[in-house]
Amino acid sequence: MNQKLQNEEYPLLIKIHTMLRQFYAEHPFTSCKQAIAATAFPGSVTTARKRLRASGLKSYRAAIKTELSERNRQGRINFALYYQNMPIDFWKTVIFSDESTFQSTPNTHTRLVTRPRNYRLAPQYVHPKNRSGRLSVAVWGWMSYAGPGTIWDINGHLTALQYRDILENVMLPSVTSLYDQFTFQHDNSPIHTANVVQQWITDNYLRLLNWPARSQQNEGKPYKTKGQKSVVAKNCAGMGRSY
Repeated sequence: MNQKLQNEEYPLLIKIHTMLRQFYAEHPFTSCKQAIAATAFPGSVTTARKRLRASGLKSYRAAIKTELSERNRQGRINFALYYQNMPIDFWKTVIFSDESTFQSTPNTHTRLVTRPRNYRLAPQYVHPKNRSGRLSVAVWGWMSYAGPGTIWDINGHLTALQYRDILENVMLPSVTSLYDQFTFQHDNSPIHTANVVQQWITDNYLRLLNWPARSQQNEGKPYKTKGQKSVVAKNCAGMGRSY
C-alpha cells in the first residue's frame, strides 16, 4: 500500500519541484518563503532549498551593475575598437579622473539571488545598481599609469563652476608639473559637460579621451581600497584642502 502511494505521489512531487525551479527561473530575486507560497510547495524552507540545490540552484549575493541601454553597449564597443591599437606610450600619458564619496558607515545591504553556479553576471541574475547614496565626504582625484596623482576635498555639492575651478587650480598645475603633454579623461556627467566647463577645456586646448556614456567607473580610483577609504574619510573630516 505504501509503495503504491509512493508511486502515485512521485510524479506529483516531480511536477512540484519542476514548478519551483521554473518559478525561480522567472523570479530569481524572490525569497524562498515567497516561492513556496507561489508554487504551493508541500515542504519547509529547508526542504525547498535542498531541492533547489539538488537542481543546481543556490542563493548567492547578487552582482550589482549599472543598467545599460543598447546605445550604451554600442558606445563601449566603439570606444574599445577606436583605442584598441593605441601604443602603451599613449596610455602612459592619459590622466584618469573621477569624483567619489566616502561614507563613515558603508551600505552593507545585500540582495540575494537564487541562480545556477557560474552564472553570477548573467543579466537576469544581476541586481541593478542605484548610484545615489548618503554622502559623507566627497573628493575629486586623478591617477595615471605612474600611480595616484592629486586628491582634493570637494566643499559641499559639486557644481560646474566648482569643477571648472578644480580643473584650473588643481588638475592643470599638478598634471603639467609631471607631464608636458597628456590626454585627460572624465566621464559624461552633466557637470563635466556643462557649457562653462566645455569652454574652459576649449580655451586651454585640453585633449580629451573619448569616454563612452555610462561607462564602467575606474576600477583603480585613487585611494579606493576599503582601508584607504576609511582613512580618507577620517582625514577629510578634519582637513580642508588637498593632501
